Amino acid sequence: MAPRASAPNGRFSTWFARVVGADVHESEWKLVVLFFANLFLLLTAYYILKVIREPLILLGGTAIQRAYARGLQAGLLVVIIPAYGFLANRVEPARLVT
Repeated sequence: MAPRASAPNGRFSTWFARVVGADVHESEWKLVVLFFANLFLLLTAYYILKVIREPLILLGGTAIQRAYARGLQAGLLVVIIPAYGFLANRVEPARLVT
């Protein structure tokens, strides 16, 4: 019989509970690690794409066009985020994620 992966030791578990503000049960550690790996990869991709995006905008246009593009992004987010919040409050979470 293969050894079962165990949860982190008590000291780490206690520290993690204090930092995050929630207890993690033994069966949830795999999901916690996957969540943080996913978050790390998303943030890393964002910062890499940000570095690539800026020169491409300036290569194809001017600094003024870059400013307008960023303003358009901000304007879209001002509209999209409340719309998503409205939708999220009225739709079942499992269905929204699917």
